[in-house]
Amino acid sequence: LPFARGLAFAGLEQNDKARADFDKVLAQGPHAEALEGRAWLWADAGDHERALADFRAAYRADPTQINALVSSSYQLLDLGREGEAMVVADEALKAAPDNYAALVTKAALLNRQGEFAAAAGVYQTAARRYPKVADLQVWLGRVLSADGKTDKALAAFEKAVRLDPKSRDGWWSLADLLGGQGVSKRALEAYDR
Repeated sequence: LPFARGLAFAGLEQNDKARADFDKVLAQGPHAEALEGRAWLWADAGDHERALADFRAAYRADPTQINALVSSSYQLLDLGREGEAMVVADEALKAAPDNYAALVTKAALLNRQGEFAAAAGVYQTAARRYPKVADLQVWLGRVLSADGKTDKALAAFEKAVRLDPKSRDGWWSLADLLGGQGVSKRALEAYDR
């Protein structure tokens, strides 16, 4: 009951009450979901050290909780520990090579480090595994564009808007690329979507 109530309080943004309920559950022993719930509360409060500790503990309590491991990577980024974040992202991918969050996190970290070709490779892998996710095509297009591969970026953005005709990011990215190439009429049409 305290775990479910903690989730409900968190949903209502009553974080002190949620944390108290998660603490009650954790007083009885390790509980991966309660640790992860409390970690998100710490992260929301800007306490990334405590969030990191709880995400790591959640993964230790239940190694199937790959998203807790991925979330550890983001906490490390927030703490300015980019190298460690990459190691944790690699660990998540090794544990679950098809995990969407692990793939996207690895690609985002590579992109952040300016390793655009490597990021594109990971996004391409993710897109093959999750072929109906328009956002993957948008992110792929952005790293391809940053790497100077505008034709491939254009193809990715066009695929994104085919997959999701309501994708604002897809249309904006397509319009921005077309505008940068001097294709004003098509850019304006994309901006108007």
